[in-house]
Amino acid sequence: MQKNINNIRLWGVLLFIVLAVIIFLPAVMEYHSTKSDLVRLWQDQSRLVAETIVRGSQTMMRFDEQFLLDQKERLINDGLALRQLDSLNFPELRPVFEFARRRLHASVLFFSEQGQLLNPPPSGSMGDRMVRRFHNLFLQAIKTLPRDSLIYLAPPEAQQRHLPPFLIIRRANQQGYMVVIIRPAMGERMMRFRGMKRWLNEIVKSPGILYIQLLKDQRPLLEAGDFLLAPLEPPAEASSSRISWQILKSAEQTIFDYWQPAPNQMTIRIGLATTALAHLQQNLVRRLIFNSLLLLILGFLVMRFILSRQNVALLQSRLSQLETYTISILKNMSDGILAFNSRFEIEFTNAAYARLTGAQDVDRFNSAIQFLPSELKQKIKDFQEIENFSFQHDNHFLLISGKKVNAGSEENHSDLLYLLIVRDFTSQKELDEIRTRRNKLLAMGELASRVAHEIRNPLNGIAMLAQRLQKEFRPTENDEEFRQMTSAIRQETERLNQIVHSFLIYARSPRLKFQSTSLGEFLSGLKPVLQASGSSPLSLHIQSDVRLPIDRDQFKQALINLVKNAMEASPPHSAVSVRLEVSENKARILIEDEGGGIPPELKERIFDLYFTTREEGTGIGLSIVEKIVEAHGGKIKVESPYRKEGKEIQGARFIIELPIKEPKGEAQ
Repeated sequence: MQKNINNIRLWGVLLFIVLAVIIFLPAVMEYHSTKSDLVRLWQDQSRLVAETIVRGSQTMMRFDEQFLLDQKERLINDGLALRQLDSLNFPELRPVFEFARRRLHASVLFFSEQGQLLNPPPSGSMGDRMVRRFHNLFLQAIKTLPRDSLIYLAPPEAQQRHLPPFLIIRRANQQGYMVVIIRPAMGERMMRFRGMKRWLNEIVKSPGILYIQLLKDQRPLLEAGDFLLAPLEPPAEASSSRISWQILKSAEQTIFDYWQPAPNQMTIRIGLATTALAHLQQNLVRRLIFNSLLLLILGFLVMRFILSRQNVALLQSRLSQLETYTISILKNMSDGILAFNSRFEIEFTNAAYARLTGAQDVDRFNSAIQFLPSELKQKIKDFQEIENFSFQHDNHFLLISGKKVNAGSEENHSDLLYLLIVRDFTSQKELDEIRTRRNKLLAMGELASRVAHEIRNPLNGIAMLAQRLQKEFRPTENDEEFRQMTSAIRQETERLNQIVHSFLIYARSPRLKFQSTSLGEFLSGLKPVLQASGSSPLSLHIQSDVRLPIDRDQFKQALINLVKNAMEASPPHSAVSVRLEVSENKARILIEDEGGGIPPELKERIFDLYFTTREEGTGIGLSIVEKIVEAHGGKIKVESPYRKEGKEIQGARFIIELPIKEPKGEAQ
C-alpha cells in the first residue's frame, strides 16, 4: 500500500513538472522567437536606412564633384579675366580688388618674384592670420608654378589640410604674382554638409529612429537626433568590414545600436527605439504572472487530487482490510450466520451455519431454514425480530436470534437485510448441568459420608451380636429357624456394610496414579474381564490407537460398571459393543447396547447419586463412573436412542471423551 502511495506522489510531482513545462516553455520560446524577429526587423530597418544614407551621400558626392569641376573652370576663367584686368595697370588696383570681391568672393594678395608680400593685410585681421599661417605654403606654390603657366589652382590636398581654395596668377605687365584666396569656398562646403545634416534630421524624424551618426576613424562627422542617449562605444565584435549591433540600456530607455561600414572608410551608426521589446517583455512578465497563477491553481488542484486519491487509496485499503477481516471473522465464527435480503436471496452464510443446522443447500432460502420450527419460520419470513429462541436439533441445543438490518441509507429500504444467528449452547448447557449435578453430588456425598460413619458403628455392633447369638446361644426350640434368622441378620448387615463402603468410596476422592497407556492395548487386555461382567456377547472395535495418561485401576472399574449395566439392560443374545475412536484432540470410548433405552425424562438424572431404575440397584455406580472420568479431565454423556450406520438404535450409548494431552503429575 505504501508503494502505491509513493507512486501516486511521484506521478503527482511529474505531472506538476509537465504542467510547468507546458505553461512556461511556450511563453519563453515565444519571447525569444519574437525577440529574434524584432532584432532581424531592426537589422533590416537599420540596413535600409544605412543604404539610403550611403546612396544619398554618394549622390551628393557626385553632385559636389561636378560642382567642384564647374567651379574650377569658372575660377580659372575668372582668374584669367582678373589677370587681364591687372594688365591695364590701374594706379590703385581698385578695379582688381572689386572684381575679385564681387565676382570671385575672394581676397587678392600680391607677391614679388622673390615671394615678398606687397599688400599685407591689416595686423590682427583674419587675412593677416591666414597669411601668417599659410605664407610658406603660398611661397612653395609660387615656386612650383611652371614658367609657361599663367595660373595655378590649389590641389585637393590643400583642402584636406583645411586650406581654402586659392589661385596663383602670373602677372602680365609686371613682375610678380597674384594669390587669390577664395574665402566663400569653405562656406559652400559647410553649406553642403548642413544640407546633408538636414536630410539626416528628416530621416531621424521617422518613428523608431533615435539618432544617426557618420563616423570616420571612430570620430563623428555628422550627427542627427538624440545621439547623447548612447555612448560612442562600438560593439565588441565591430570591425570596418562587418555589420554589428548591440542593445544599450540607458536610464530612459533601451536602444538597438546598429553599426555598418560605408565607403571611404566611413561608418554609419543608427540607433533604434526598442519600445516593442519593452512591450514584449511586459507582455512576457504579465503572461508569466498569469501562467504562474494558473500553475499555482493547477498545482493546488493536482495536489488536491493527489491527496484525495491518496486518502481514497488509504480508505479503500483500510476498507478492504476491514472487509477481509470482517469476512474472515464471520466465516470462522463458531456461531452460524445467515443473511438474506427482502427478496429472500442469500447474501452471506458461513460454514458454521451449515454445520450446526445440517442444511444441505444453504444458498437456497427454504433449504437454509428447513431445520427451524414452523412458528419460527413464519417470524423470519415476516422479518420479525427473534431473541434467544432455544430448541433441540440433532442432539444439539441451538439458540436462535434474528434481526433486520439496513445495509444502505436510512431512506433506502431496498437494502434491508435479515440477519439470522444460530448459536450452539450444548456445551454450555452440559456445563451447567454438570455444575449443578456436581454440586448436588458433593452435597449428597458429604451427607452420605456422614450418614455412613454414623451407621457403620451400630451396624458393626449388630453384626457382632448376631455372630455371638449364632455361636454362643442355643435356642430351646426351633433351632433351625434360629440359625436361619441369625444368618439372615449377618448377611443383611454385611450387605449394608458394602453399601456404606461404596458410599465412603464415592465420598472420598481417590488419589489417581497416571500411567501412559495405549488405550487400544488396554481395552484389548480388558476384554475378558468385561466379558465376564454378564452373559451378553461383547464386541470390541479399535478404529485407531492413542497413548494417554490414565489410572488403569480406576478406569477399569468405570468400564466394568458401564459394560455391566449395558449387559443387564440388553435382551438375551444381544451384543454389547465397545468402540475406540480417535480424532485430532480427543479419544472417544463408546459403550453401546440394544436394550430398551433410557426414557428422555430420565436421561438427565441417570448420573445423579442414589438414582436407579432397578429394584436391587443402589444408584451409586454411574455417579462413581462420572467422577472417575472427570478426574481424568474427560466427560461422559449418554445418547438414547442413537444412530449407527445410518440406522436408529433404540438402546443406549455411553460416550467417554478424553482430551489428548499429557498430564503434569498426579491429580486428585
